[in-house]
Amino acid sequence: MLVSLIALMAVISFGLLTELRGFRAKIKTDLREFRTGIKADLRSFQQEMRQESRREIETAMGGVNSRTDTLRTEIKADNQQLASPMDKPDADLNGRMDRLTADLNGRIDQVYQLLPPARPKP
Repeated sequence: MLVSLIALMAVISFGLLTELRGFRAKIKTDLREFRTGIKADLRSFQQEMRQESRREIETAMGGVNSRTDTLRTEIKADNQQLASPMDKPDADLNGRMDRLTADLNGRIDQVYQLLPPARPKP
């Protein structure tokens, strides 16, 4: 009886050990699949963030560029109006306009210094 009880315990232990090995293998497989899925999700998220950042930077730079282009156009129009032969040039007005133009050009240069360097388009 004792021998059959020991044999029964050995069979049960072997069965439990086999089940544990199968369970362990299943857990390893599940972890590998989970890790692979997480890596793919992370790559996708990083790519989306890069694209979103690029769009935001391009939008910001486009706004600054259009404002500076508008200011330059206005300055050119004002300068042409001042240089018109119908206007009588006034030294004080020309000096003041030159100072304002220089100040505005300085501010435009400051804006360009704040922008990141332009990358060539691929």
